[in-house]
Amino acid sequence: MENRNSSSQYLNGLRSSIASVFKLIHPNNTPYAEVDCIKEFFEAKRKFEFIIPTKEKFQTWDLDVLTYYTKKKWPATDHNTMSLYYLQIKTILVMCMTTFGRPRSDVGIILYQDETQVKSQIFGLLKDEDLCLVRILHSFIDRTKHLRSSLPDNHTLFLKFIFDPNKVGSVSPGTVATWIKICMKEAGINTNKTYKPHSLRSASSTKAVENGITIPNVKKHGNLSQQAFTFEKYYLNHIQPRLPTRK
Repeated sequence: MENRNSSSQYLNGLRSSIASVFKLIHPNNTPYAEVDCIKEFFEAKRKFEFIIPTKEKFQTWDLDVLTYYTKKKWPATDHNTMSLYYLQIKTILVMCMTTFGRPRSDVGIILYQDETQVKSQIFGLLKDEDLCLVRILHSFIDRTKHLRSSLPDNHTLFLKFIFDPNKVGSVSPGTVATWIKICMKEAGINTNKTYKPHSLRSASSTKAVENGITIPNVKKHGNLSQQAFTFEKYYLNHIQPRLPTRK
């Protein structure tokens, strides 16, 4: 009874610990987590547990913070001279901001040659060359052609060990997310507990609505269902007020 007010997450941790020991002692018995009374208890616990959401659940950070950081650190005039590593980082950031793509499950798994890609988007040239995905991506692909000749046909667009031709290969989605998190932190976004790399999807799509793009068009661009309310529920948030910068 002493744990009756504990959260489902805490109790689930206890269940996992007990289940591990139970499996060692009774290897032939039904797994502890699959016992009916245990399953019924956790199902009931989840139904009657109410978690008060934090204010961060209803807010997102201002995308202007990251666009300013990107433009200042990697101006378009340096696309042909900056290191491939930094050109790749900039390409990833601008792609996430422009496509509303998920760092891991969208941008992190894009193949260099993908004829089976279901999702599609159309882009044009922007006057702001610092944030023009078409120009940045063209430069990135052109400068990495020599690294791809020895890679398998199904290699990813973005590469690990891009600075070492002997080790270069397909990047992992987790690495892409880590790069984004580092940039967000450097830009001044709270990445400790508040905002994760996935929040870039919310920040960019919310900024589009703030700038006058209709919600149906944002959904279409982000490959989100027009019928469902996924965008309104999980991604469209109030933009957190920016603190004045010190001069």
